[in-house]
Amino acid sequence: MFYKSYLLFFFLSSSGTHMLFSKIEKGKPVKLVIQGDVRGSSKGSYWPASTIKLLPAIAVMRSGINPRAYVRMKRYRGTVRTLLKRALSVSSNVAYDSLVDLVGQDYVNATAKHLGLKHTWISRPYGRRGTFYYSAPYRLGKKYIRAKRAKLKNPKCNSNCTSLEDLQKMILYTSKDKELRRWTQRHGKFAKVFKKYFPKAKVYCKPGYVAHHHGLTNCRFGNYIITIATPCGSWKNWHKNKKLRMRMAESVISTYLKGRVP
Repeated sequence: MFYKSYLLFFFLSSSGTHMLFSKIEKGKPVKLVIQGDVRGSSKGSYWPASTIKLLPAIAVMRSGINPRAYVRMKRYRGTVRTLLKRALSVSSNVAYDSLVDLVGQDYVNATAKHLGLKHTWISRPYGRRGTFYYSAPYRLGKKYIRAKRAKLKNPKCNSNCTSLEDLQKMILYTSKDKELRRWTQRHGKFAKVFKKYFPKAKVYCKPGYVAHHHGLTNCRFGNYIITIATPCGSWKNWHKNKKLRMRMAESVISTYLKGRVP
């Protein structure tokens, strides 16, 4: 077991940084390294940005909707699979909104509760103004799906909220789902950081970014998960921020592995 004090040597102590490194044991993430607020809601600490898009994707799959089904919605026509791909692979805001509208805000938030996500709540779309209170009717194949109105409320969050703990549970669930893991598997620069230490491990990630606030990384590699939220400042600093999170991830992993050697 590692403790926060053990890793004060590296730059995780920078203001506004939150980080959680865990190992999967018996199907659950077990904390190894902690920095900042990882248990409390992101409200007031960091914006979940696109990392939250995992939840409606999970909800749609749990609802029993066939990914190959063709849907006709106000802003989208195509298969459910394409929506999942666009939301998770290229982080489309319209696809994210459409996934929530497929099952409704209440079903998505009920899914979060069922999965044990204590600090996660969705009510704000990213591709349109307003909230998810009303989801317009649509056609799923030949079936007409009625409009949905949200009834559930969360006094602690009136927008989109989550925590690093909840994000790790989401990426873990996603990586186990045959359909969803197709769209979260990564092979880019961030994945290469993990493969440097775990060559055979498959890497599943869902990053996020919000201008003037935070950049986030949420990845599973093998039996480990790392979730990082760091301040960006502006879009101009996005690439520097991503490189910073890559260095942070590598520092945590290498230090952990050295600590395991007798």
